[in-house]
Amino acid sequence: MPEVDDFDIVRDDELERPPRSNWLWVAITAVIALFAFAVGAAFVILNSRIGPATPTRVPVTATVEVALVATTTPTPTMTVAATPTLTPTSTNTPEPTPTPPCTISVDPVLTPLSSEAELGCARTAAGTVWAAWQTFEGGSMLWRSDMDRTFVLYANQTWFPVLERWDGVPPSGRGDPPPGLQAPVRGFGYVWTNRDDVFRGLGWATDAEKGFCAYIQDFDRGFILRSSDVASCTDENLYNNATAADFTPLALAAAESGRWRATAAPDVSAAPDDEQPEAMLTRPAPQGIYAAPRLDGIILDGSFDEWPTDWLPLNALSSGGENHTGPGDLSANFQVAWNATGLLFAVRVNDETSRPAPVGADQWRGDSLEVQFDRLLAEDFTAANADADDYRIGVAFDPDSPALRGYRWLPPSLVGDLEVPGTFVASDHGYALEFVIPWHIVELGVTTLSPDRAYGFNLTVNDNDGDAPVLETALSASPARTAPDNPTEWSTLRLLP
Repeated sequence: MPEVDDFDIVRDDELERPPRSNWLWVAITAVIALFAFAVGAAFVILNSRIGPATPTRVPVTATVEVALVATTTPTPTMTVAATPTLTPTSTNTPEPTPTPPCTISVDPVLTPLSSEAELGCARTAAGTVWAAWQTFEGGSMLWRSDMDRTFVLYANQTWFPVLERWDGVPPSGRGDPPPGLQAPVRGFGYVWTNRDDVFRGLGWATDAEKGFCAYIQDFDRGFILRSSDVASCTDENLYNNATAADFTPLALAAAESGRWRATAAPDVSAAPDDEQPEAMLTRPAPQGIYAAPRLDGIILDGSFDEWPTDWLPLNALSSGGENHTGPGDLSANFQVAWNATGLLFAVRVNDETSRPAPVGADQWRGDSLEVQFDRLLAEDFTAANADADDYRIGVAFDPDSPALRGYRWLPPSLVGDLEVPGTFVASDHGYALEFVIPWHIVELGVTTLSPDRAYGFNLTVNDNDGDAPVLETALSASPARTAPDNPTEWSTLRLLP
């Protein structure tokens, strides 16, 4: 048999075998299947140990859809039909609770001063208590023994209770008083010494403190007081100064609104409580509300003989407070009145160094006065800039002449020198002026005056102690004044019939 190469010999079973590469894929597939089977078995075992899986939640969108269906389904015409039946207001509005009547009667002696709208109902029966009273340049002070409380009553009809109580130590005072005046002592002196606002508002005392018997009735919103002429009202039988011939009888009503009056109760039937006639409109009470009586037959000679004795203080420092060293440096009081000629003024100034004011528009830079006047208070009540009905008038003096010099800064259309009738009188501690602002200067006539009407008003004293013309200090009737041309900062003036 001939020899055959090994590679040429082919066995029959080899004819059926696939190629080697096919076997390789078969092996890989088998391995993957085996691995998958092992992982699946492991998962089944683990799941059986842990427990069942967390239940599948309903998707958020499904919940929203269900909610929308639930809320929108019942919306047919039901809400439309219900609306008219829910809107009536007349049947659902509660009736106002009626105000209960007052249960305590007002004492007949005090009835002329009573006003339920102002004071409310009487809270106690009237009774007599020991009290003290002292008059000042700018008002008075009252003390009630039943409350051990001091009250300050300013001449502009504002008042307030004092919270501080005297500790029994004699007050230190404020130095020597001007001639004819005195410093308060005891409890009044304690308050007056320690509170600058009280000192500025009241000035110096014009008489000594006087104990007296007061007949008082307290109300929900204030009290009414009258001086009583009983012999005494204390266990110690203290002397009742109200029985003295020189004691001015007291009768006043003080409301918690901060206003006091010594006149009969106001007639509130003429206008509703929430309405105020324009002619009665006033600036805020703390800025000052002044009453000018009618005085005929005044002689402008500087003697003040024809004037009453209720002098009003000018002590609100509106400029140069850092330069003010005390009452001797600058302090003043005044009275204001009216007649057919014009507005009348009596002014007394304490000024240890007098410097005449410059002539003309700069006279406010020296010792001088200024009168501000708003002819139409209600018409432009909120306007902070002066206009054609607002006036600023200066009054100055020359030491060598009794005649006065005048100047008008406002309104701008009428700026210039003025003739102001009046008199200047020098004194050892200052000077005094008595003068009139004729009605035509503020464009008013006697026929257009109305005693029932309020006018804007302010009075200012300018002071300069140096040689150069410059304003060092200014005192004003209105504590709100910061500028000479802002009418909203002025006081209020009423012309009494």
